Amino acid sequence: MSSETDYDDFLYPILYREGNIFDFFNKIFDFLYRRTDFFKFKDESSTLGLADGEAEKIVRTVFCKYMEKAIAEHRSQAVPEIEQVPLDFVVEETVVTTSNPARDADTSLVSEEESIDTKKKEANPRREEDKTDTKVSLMDPDSYNGACYEGYSWAQTIRDTDIHIKVPTHVTSAKHVQVTIQHTHIKVELLKDNEWSILKEGDLSCRINVEESTWTLVPGEEIHICLQKIRERWWDSFFIGEPKINLRAIDPSIPYEDLDQESQAKIKELMYNEHLKRLGKPTIQQSKIQDMLKDAWDRDGSPFKGQPFDPSAVDLSAVNGST
Repeated sequence: MSSETDYDDFLYPILYREGNIFDFFNKIFDFLYRRTDFFKFKDESSTLGLADGEAEKIVRTVFCKYMEKAIAEHRSQAVPEIEQVPLDFVVEETVVTTSNPARDADTSLVSEEESIDTKKKEANPRREEDKTDTKVSLMDPDSYNGACYEGYSWAQTIRDTDIHIKVPTHVTSAKHVQVTIQHTHIKVELLKDNEWSILKEGDLSCRINVEESTWTLVPGEEIHICLQKIRERWWDSFFIGEPKINLRAIDPSIPYEDLDQESQAKIKELMYNEHLKRLGKPTIQQSKIQDMLKDAWDRDGSPFKGQPFDPSAVDLSAVNGST
């Protein structure tokens, strides 16, 4: 089996050339579409392709694998003051020495119950303060930094928020759906037997930009509504009145494509410098300094005048590639 870094030298030039993660993945999936049977639907007459939903399952499985790895690494590097994970129950063996067997059983039972109650309080002291605290989902993209409930789930970044609302299998056309998006309210209605009925309606936790918000229908599966926030802030709930998530447990990182152009350019430069270092080549800044040294090497007054240019004569290891 190949190691994790075997294909870095092939993949990095693609990422660098495309300039962002979205276009990078677009090239990867375009290759799978053109050169493999990844997007071919398997049927009885052919052994090629994948069963319906299998391709998406593969992508989700691989994504979750590395997301779990990233979360574990993030938690291992976090500051010491970390909220402990709430425990549903704690089993602790209690030994009571007594000469009365009947009293033995009663005392052991009471001791175990007290131990369970004590552990629950120690594990999550905030739980009693906020009974509606909901665990933040970091694995499912549909509820990333949000929550999952019966019939719908929501996710968010610092700039926008998405809600996925399940629909019956007979809802296969946008003509069967009516979505009303207002600054602080959304309403989703479905058409059945020539009558409109409300599927989901509620007041939003914060104001949104109506003009920049959109919705799409995945036939027979869900309605996806993407709302752009008026202010860059984290929501503790999608609708007013629903259980609030713990904002201390969310992933506050900003996606690469949401960064400004200067930040993206800096990241590209840092990534390219790391790539050059792995190849044993000078970084961008080191190359610039070498060019300056080469230009001044044989000038009048130079102690190296008349000698062949030798970059090893100058230690460039202290130059980290920053500009």
